[in-house]
Amino acid sequence: MGVFATLLSATPQSFTFQTLAPDQVPDGSIAEPLRRDECYLNIFIQSLRIPKVREFTTRYYGAVYSYVSAERLGGEKIHLQAVAIPNNLKDIDPEAADLIVSTNLRVVGPVPYRGGDIGIELGLVAVKSGDFASSYLQLVEDIAKTAGVGLVQTAMPFARLLERGIGLLMGTGANVKLLLGLAKTIEEPCSGTSVIIGTDPKNLEVGKLKIRKDDRKLLAPDGTEFMSAPYLVFRITGTKERDDWANIEYLRTAYEAVSSAVNKKRQTEATAALEQFRLNALLSPDLLTTDANRLYEKTEALVKLAFQEVMRGRRSEEKPLPALEELDLYDKRAEKCA
Repeated sequence: MGVFATLLSATPQSFTFQTLAPDQVPDGSIAEPLRRDECYLNIFIQSLRIPKVREFTTRYYGAVYSYVSAERLGGEKIHLQAVAIPNNLKDIDPEAADLIVSTNLRVVGPVPYRGGDIGIELGLVAVKSGDFASSYLQLVEDIAKTAGVGLVQTAMPFARLLERGIGLLMGTGANVKLLLGLAKTIEEPCSGTSVIIGTDPKNLEVGKLKIRKDDRKLLAPDGTEFMSAPYLVFRITGTKERDDWANIEYLRTAYEAVSSAVNKKRQTEATAALEQFRLNALLSPDLLTTDANRLYEKTEALVKLAFQEVMRGRRSEEKPLPALEELDLYDKRAEKCA
């Protein structure tokens, strides 16, 4: 459970959460279940509205909070938290009109989906500028950026620090205003677009709301921009690929050890390094098992070819393996699983 679950349990406010139907979203897509160990989980904020905060007479920031817990290899849960300040929501003039921001802010992913339920918390807050709270907000955002939202091995060491920092930030009283929030366990995660609205469901005709195609903003039943309450539109997707796989540092280090041994024509050393690379890939919390196997097989084939050339006398000069990112893990395929 993240910070917002505790915060929401203590607030008397009612918020609306709804996954939108195909006729409410531009692409008409039908929600599809995420399949275990076949997809990378991603969550994007697509648009949001932050109203004029009447309680603040000074400038303020708008910030998005996110927290996701999900299964990982070995059965242990991963916990990914982040705080992000969209550029349009920095140092807002208190006299400014309502702000509606179109964005494509990734708050989670790509993270291997290992099955089971996922816990999700999302929130939109306003933080008063020019005092301790805003400085702390920017510090927490910097820590969150360092931790990242897609590499589990990188993010996990920062989990406790972020949890404590966000908890302290939310505890600064009148300097922080909760605009909306969601804390929910999704037992059967599916792709799709959802909306959180900072008002009671009885005040809305949720089934008549729509997402505009060009900027992903929320539209009221009459087709105008929704202005009745703060809102946050987010989308869950499952993809079969992760574009940044070659940036996984521990895989890069292990691959470089293999390449170095091959370059020196030391077959025994290369075999040991290749086995370590295999273990790093298969036990990686950041790769699907199919991707880990494919990556190992491609590397193994290169090593075998290199030493065949050595045996035939065709590899007399130093000739390193291709760089990791040149392995073309997906053979230039682009697929979606949900």
